[in-house]
Amino acid sequence: MNKLTLLLVVGMGCSSPMNGGRDRTGGAGGDDPGTGGGSATGGRSGDGGTGGRANGGSGGSVTPGTGGAGMGTGGAGMGTGGMGTGGAGMGTGGAGTGGVGPGSGGTGGSDGTGGASPAPTRAFAFASGAEFGGSQLTIFSLDLMTGALAKKGDVAGGASPTYLAVHPTGKFLYVNNEQGNRATAFSIGLDGALTMLNSAAVGGNPAAISVHKSGKWLLSASYNGGQMTITKIAADGSVSAGSSLKVGAMAHMAIDDGVTGNFVFVPCLGAGYVAMFKFDPATGQATPNSPATVAVGGGPRHMAFNPNGKWAYVTQENGSSLTTLAYDSTTGILSAPKNVSAPSNGAHVLVHPNGNFVFHISRAGGTAATTVYKVGPDGALSEASKVSGGNDGALTKDGKYLLVVSGSTVKAFAVNAATGALAAAGSGTAVNTAQSVAVTTF
Repeated sequence: MNKLTLLLVVGMGCSSPMNGGRDRTGGAGGDDPGTGGGSATGGRSGDGGTGGRANGGSGGSVTPGTGGAGMGTGGAGMGTGGMGTGGAGMGTGGAGTGGVGPGSGGTGGSDGTGGASPAPTRAFAFASGAEFGGSQLTIFSLDLMTGALAKKGDVAGGASPTYLAVHPTGKFLYVNNEQGNRATAFSIGLDGALTMLNSAAVGGNPAAISVHKSGKWLLSASYNGGQMTITKIAADGSVSAGSSLKVGAMAHMAIDDGVTGNFVFVPCLGAGYVAMFKFDPATGQATPNSPATVAVGGGPRHMAFNPNGKWAYVTQENGSSLTTLAYDSTTGILSAPKNVSAPSNGAHVLVHPNGNFVFHISRAGGTAATTVYKVGPDGALSEASKVSGGNDGALTKDGKYLLVVSGSTVKAFAVNAATGALAAAGSGTAVNTAQSVAVTTF
């Protein structure tokens, strides 16, 4: 077919508007290149059928139209090549040329629906060693769809790596070495692998550690020394020598309020109070608040804050209660302690991200249990459900799973966001007895 015949054949399609249909070119404009259309002959400057109104057809598989030789208008003015629905990535609607001057190419759909799905979120759990025996850290992968745990390996954690804390970015893990009086930093690989960065001296017999919400400071509580050590965390996750201050007998945990980050608290089991400090996240300086302590009976061990900034919860190692305290996040003052019955030997406590449930973990031998409490509108706690076993626990950031360690067994429970009820989802075995568990997602 010669050039003249081709122009005549295609031009015949321009006499009336036509839809480009799916995955094909819309009718082109008259003599000038039409938007998104097929080639049209010159002659009549007829309408190109609104640029063929060609649908981009799953990612805009529309053939770019080449206009005719005349000065026809491509469709109704600047024809749009069709709102393509993106296939893999941003779909390109029919990139028509033409109109009076260059026609506008087809818009590629509304950022293209579909496209390549994001990489699945990865999650890993880590089990510590024990105070007397067991120097390995165990690494598990956590399936965020099912809660299944799969052991990936283990790594040396230093002398008696008893307590774990994950950096807010999820990229670093910190371990207190209870017999070595040190804190050790690890980087967490995308496959969950742990690489030791360095370690720094902290107070005698550190019982627990936490990372300040700013990610810049490691807080360590010294059981034997009755101290809190504040250690600087570098951008690469490594730690440097810290500074210590006296807080109270048998200091068992140091933690910020998780709300403002401007206050730090230390439950002191032997002193029978929680020490309260003002904290400067820029310098890492802690100064006693006024008042400096609030009394909590039963041997206060661990604590956690409700994300609403109104309440804090403290476990009792020597009692059979869980203590709720009112919290003023503007002054950093805890007050009005109230107790609710709980299994004896309270070891750890966590609060669900929605603020509606508190999880109390008891380690009392055969009666060890993880108890779920519902938080009332006034902050009052009422027991909702319970599962057996416990020593320490950790929640995923979204609160979908609670991991609990008991002996060398790590269990993953699916958390019902409406009731707080725990359903067994996965289980794994650490290489040695573990006192703590931590989890990261990224």
